[in-house]
Amino acid sequence: SFLYYITNEGREFEYVKRYELAAGRSEVFEVYPWDVTYIGFSAGEKYRVIACNENAGTVLRIYKHQTNRLIDLPAFPDGDIVSAKISPSERMVALYVNGDRCPDTLFVYDFTTQETRKLICGLAPNVNTADLVEPEQVSYGSFDGLEIPSLFWKPHQVGPERKIPALVYVHGGPGGQIRKKYSELLQYLVNHGYAVLAPNYRGSSGYGKTY
Repeated sequence: SFLYYITNEGREFEYVKRYELAAGRSEVFEVYPWDVTYIGFSAGEKYRVIACNENAGTVLRIYKHQTNRLIDLPAFPDGDIVSAKISPSERMVALYVNGDRCPDTLFVYDFTTQETRKLICGLAPNVNTADLVEPEQVSYGSFDGLEIPSLFWKPHQVGPERKIPALVYVHGGPGGQIRKKYSELLQYLVNHGYAVLAPNYRGSSGYGKTY
């Protein structure tokens, strides 16, 4: 009876509207202070899945659709939940987790028992996660005072008295965005002694139409 869609009509960020087929009218359904990137439903519409692009990371939420109650999902300190697929029975959900120290890793979560099982690890077994680096969220002022959000990786062994080479990593465009996720290239560079600054310059996705 409804068509759900994502739009930025009349707003800075992308949000969810729904179109009532019988009445032929649209209404605002769900709004966040960041871009909504995905909305979907379980087979019986018991659950609603929605994902947002929040400050270069993915924040995924699952709600009980009829009551709008937010489900407490397990915490994954090494990454973000980047996708969720709910089983036809609506008892289980498959979760992909990705982060700078965690390439796509597949978990299954049971809504009833609240138990989590890891099924597939995306990291090669000979890679030590302690060697991998999480970026810092940094920003710098542009010529007109606008703050440019960026991610900054630096080697573990760097200190205040030790100068090291640095690289500026420029993502593709004309939109695009550097995001918090596993990158073999960036981890290779940092593990070979380079600091890497990756700016989300003007025109980058995820920061609104004005930006």
